[in-house]
Amino acid sequence: MAIFGLPKAHPRRNRGLSRKLDAALAAEREHNTEPDAALLAERAFPAEHEHDMNQVNQIQKVSGITIDPPWSTDLDDALWAETDGARTTVDVTIANASSMVPPGSDLDQMAKARIATKYHAKSHSSMLPRGVERSLSLLPGVKRDGVTVRLVFEKKERFHDLVDTQIFASRIKSHARAAYEEVPSILTAEGHALHAVMKRLMAVASSLLAERRARGALVLYDLTEGWITTEEGHVKKLERAADVAGHIIVQELMVAANAAVARYAVERGVPIVFRNHQAVGQENRAELRAQLVTMLDEAARTGQPAAWLDDVRRTFGTAMHRAEYRSSSIGHFGLNLDHYTHFTSPIRRYVDLVTHRQILASVRGERPPYSAADLQAIADHVNSTLAIEREAVREAAVERVTESAQRILDQGEARRIESLGPKDFERVVKVIARSGVECPAAFAEALAVRLREGRVAILDRTILLCDGTSQGPRWNAVRQAVVDDLATRPHEAPSILSTAKNVIERWIEPTLHESHEGPDHARSFTAWYLGYLAPGADMPPEARSKGKTAKEAAQRAAVCFLAKVAGTEAPRFSDAHEHAPKVAPKVAPKVAPEVIVKRAAAIQEAPKNWPRFDDAKDPIMALGEHAQANRVAMPAYDFVTSGPSHLPVTVCTCHYRDLTTTGTSARKQDAKRMAARAMIAILSRSAEASP
Repeated sequence: MAIFGLPKAHPRRNRGLSRKLDAALAAEREHNTEPDAALLAERAFPAEHEHDMNQVNQIQKVSGITIDPPWSTDLDDALWAETDGARTTVDVTIANASSMVPPGSDLDQMAKARIATKYHAKSHSSMLPRGVERSLSLLPGVKRDGVTVRLVFEKKERFHDLVDTQIFASRIKSHARAAYEEVPSILTAEGHALHAVMKRLMAVASSLLAERRARGALVLYDLTEGWITTEEGHVKKLERAADVAGHIIVQELMVAANAAVARYAVERGVPIVFRNHQAVGQENRAELRAQLVTMLDEAARTGQPAAWLDDVRRTFGTAMHRAEYRSSSIGHFGLNLDHYTHFTSPIRRYVDLVTHRQILASVRGERPPYSAADLQAIADHVNSTLAIEREAVREAAVERVTESAQRILDQGEARRIESLGPKDFERVVKVIARSGVECPAAFAEALAVRLREGRVAILDRTILLCDGTSQGPRWNAVRQAVVDDLATRPHEAPSILSTAKNVIERWIEPTLHESHEGPDHARSFTAWYLGYLAPGADMPPEARSKGKTAKEAAQRAAVCFLAKVAGTEAPRFSDAHEHAPKVAPKVAPKVAPEVIVKRAAAIQEAPKNWPRFDDAKDPIMALGEHAQANRVAMPAYDFVTSGPSHLPVTVCTCHYRDLTTTGTSARKQDAKRMAARAMIAILSRSAEASP
């Protein structure tokens, strides 16, 4: 690995300019104004400095183009590629921000306090003053000092192999600026001035992408819908799908450059701040990686990652820790790299600026400005500040979401809740399950419909079963309905247990125990979970279940354990092999699946022949509560649908006690409400006629 040197910074300073700059920075802090860019530039580069920089022959002239959003003002990286036979040389040139922002200076303190540039919907808050940002940006046709990571690749059968790396001081004058959305048209227009270099960059980037996928990195680019992954593998959507091609080029080459710098630091013992990323539970990393890669590959193959987005985000969020900065390297799980750092954005990230200073000092043969202890202090500062910022953003988002979900609940419309998208319904579940009040009738009714249609996500069921904040008869019935539904799909129960440890406070993960008996050709498997919801909680110690296979027994045991956590009756599985006693149901009539059967043990005694119904309640729920209060069989509903698929007619028949009513509508739920409303009308008239 050949390394070229950098000149030493010029020691002379203008004290008058220094005082003016200090005043300008103080004014910015107090009044949010920008300090004068000329003062900043002159302080960082005295007149003699320009001459010294030009006469140093180690500085190489390089070419480059920038690829950024059209509105971006902090152009801190440029790319170039040249091909010679089977070899392609790629230059990743980064703005030399460290030359203008010395350690310990006012600018350095400002950047350290701000940590990074913050991007908002229509603006951004720069880490450095706007004048400095503009003075450092690699603008087209303007000479700038840079640091270049030169990567030399050789084309092999499948991939471009990295055969040489060089890091050196450079002087660049960007040829052109391209927007992300322009990249596809540049790649297809052979007459475009940037076509050749863009094509070479895309060839290398595509090869790096394929190599990363083969290595097991968590990576997805969807050219149709605009979905991409971050370094940690988290999925996000770009504003325009046309931007994906440009992101492939930029992200793949930035990852390659950052990884090259990290390797350089490790090989030479240069202390830097590393970017580390770990999986939750290091003992099953290979198995976890295979699962996550499969999810991303499936999304890429289907071309519809949006359909997988909630499951992907939830699984990734619970499977991996947040990436963090440290002075020691422990690897990057998302990228599947042994060493990684942040180097390519020194205008926008303070850690990158610090890494620049360390690497440049090493290249010049000087002692790095920071010790390992200094770097760990910087890493701790950045990590804690980012955590505080995330928490503030999260609290504001939770407040907005809670208000939105509460408005939906206040409307009390089951149909509205029933029709919510997955994310909005999840918010409603979190709000109502943790409210500490009785379950609203509209929510219970909507949940029944969503359970029947398979539209209740793993996270929703985890909260409903395992978060015992809210109690009451309807909550008991809701949890029983979730357990009964889970008994029909027991393969999802282990995922609920896995999710609970990340979303339920004080949750202690239960342990699975298994046994088997009988000869090999007729073996019977038994599984049970041991564990407690929380220290000191009154939990039965085990939940046993049998199955034809060890996997089936374990899945059913998970359902039984969740039933005990939720305080519901034991689930009844369809296979007679299950150990649970087949007790005849307490309700005589057959109950349709969309009706939540109220088996609430805590229902207080109510007067017989309840004389009056609450007109504000949903009729289905009101009729069910009437049955509960009178300790009689729940109403049963039968459905008959006729007519063409585009114009169906559904007739619902309600059976309650010795009465029968019907309702007709295009929607089953509306027909059910009409039948229940008709039944309530009969009961109300009967109550009014009673002496």
